[in-house]
This record gives sequence, structure tokens and C-alpha cells, in this order.
Amino acid sequence: MGANPKKNTPPPKQNNFRGNAASTVIMFNKWREAAKNFAAPPLAPPPLGPPETPLHHWKLDEAAGADEAADTGTSATKVTLTLVGNNAEFLGLGAGGGVALPNTTYADNNFLDMLLGNTLTLPAKDGFTFMVWVRYYADHGDAAERKILYLSQNGGNYEFQLSSYAQARGGCGAWCDKLLLLLLLTDKGGTGPSSIIHAVDPLDRPPGQWSHVAWTVTANGAWSLYRDGETQGDWHWPVETTGGTGTGTVPITFNEFTLGDRLNGDLRDARLYDRALSAAEIKHIFDYTKRG
Repeated sequence: MGANPKKNTPPPKQNNFRGNAASTVIMFNKWREAAKNFAAPPLAPPPLGPPETPLHHWKLDEAAGADEAADTGTSATKVTLTLVGNNAEFLGLGAGGGVALPNTTYADNNFLDMLLGNTLTLPAKDGFTFMVWVRYYADHGDAAERKILYLSQNGGNYEFQLSSYAQARGGCGAWCDKLLLLLLLTDKGGTGPSSIIHAVDPLDRPPGQWSHVAWTVTANGAWSLYRDGETQGDWHWPVETTGGTGTGTVPITFNEFTLGDRLNGDLRDARLYDRALSAAEIKHIFDYTKRG
């Protein structure tokens, strides 16, 4: 009998394409999950660019032993500040910069003062911004006013101050080492109000710790105060009474300008802009200039 060809013929191969494709997808998904563990870390944010140079800029980074602070701002009329008081001194870059203004009693008188006969002029239409890094020493033991910034028209109508006061605390039994920031606008001519604009929460910083303080005033009388790049409050001074910043549409010229009068602390990087900066700009300057 002849051989049966069908009996010895191997069965046809099965089509495993669908099974192989499914396995490939499973393996790919496992590889993709594993690859996540080796993903590149997110890119670091780009470094901050330098902020806009202010109209007046006192870095206060002079060498120890100097007696004047240079103005490196954009103003064509620079305002040099001189040390006043036997104990006022520049710390030098080796100590991180800044100027020391120790005033342990109100009778002390160490501060930075504009040179005699100089003036400081700001365009009224854009308001202004003042900012500075400040750190306090221990409690100065009284409720007397300690001026961070003082701007005044000698014999004029308006006076701007950014000041600190010791604050009485319950349970202390004395004046404690917490300080208040106050904004003042005084009509020295007697034709309008003379009043504190507002008192904000304490700086609440231990002695020796730096804080960044910024203050903006717009030409239409809006005031804002910032600490460490964050707003602390906004107020509006009645324009119809004071004329906004008190200058109308003409430049305002100050004959008196001091920093740190009876402060009992240190200052560094003081800036005065000829416009009211935005909150984002103030945060940028805080981030760019902070240390540690």
C-alpha cells in the first residue's frame, strides 16, 4: 500500500502575530515606567537678572573707615551721604557690607545725612519707591521714634518718614524688642492734615536678622508697604486734601534727607526710585539682593 501523505504531514504553523504584538506592548509599557526613574531632573530656573537701576542707589558697601556713602544711581545729580555721630561706621565687605548706626539711647545721634547744601528732587507725576535692608540690635528701651527714612522740605509743606517704634507688649513689663513700621505724611505748612498714615504689624525679627522694607507712594496718593517682598498693606491718602504726594505736577525738592536717624541697627542697599514700583518688581529686587 502506498504511504498516506496526510498522515505524516506536520500540522500547519499557528499564526502567533497577535500574541507577539500584545507581548511587545506590555514590555514597552514596563520599559516606559522604568524609564521614568531615569528622567532628567527639571531645569533650574534661570538666574535673576539685575533689577532696574534706581534714580538714587546707596549700596552702603564702603570699606571700614570710610566716612561717605556714594550714590551709584542714574540721577545726574548724585546725592552723597555722610556719616554723622562718633559711633556710626561702615562694616566693610568682609562683614557683608552695610553701615552700623548704633543708637542705644534716644540721646545718641548716629545716622547718614545728605551733604549740606545738597537737594534731592523727585518728579511728582510718578510718585516714588524707597527700599532698604535693615536689621535691628536689641531693644532700645524706649518708645521714641527711630527713623529709617526721613525726607523733608526745609520750610516747605511736606515731610515723609518711614520710622520704627518700640511696642509695649503684654506681660513684658517693659518695652520689648519688637518694632513697628509707621508711615507719616506731615503738612508742615498748616493747610492740611498732619497724621500717621498707618501702623503695620511688627517686623517680628530677632535682633541681628535682616529684613527688606519697601514703601511705594503714587502720585494720586496710594501707599503700599512691603516686607521681605510681600505686601503688608495698602492705603490711600485723600488727594483732594493733600494733592497726592503733596507736589501737584511739579518736581518735589527735598532739602533734608537722612537714613537711620537714632535707628540702633544696620542698613544696606538703600534705593530710591522716581516712580511707584509694582509688587512684582519689589519681589524681584528682594530675591536678587537677599543673602543666605
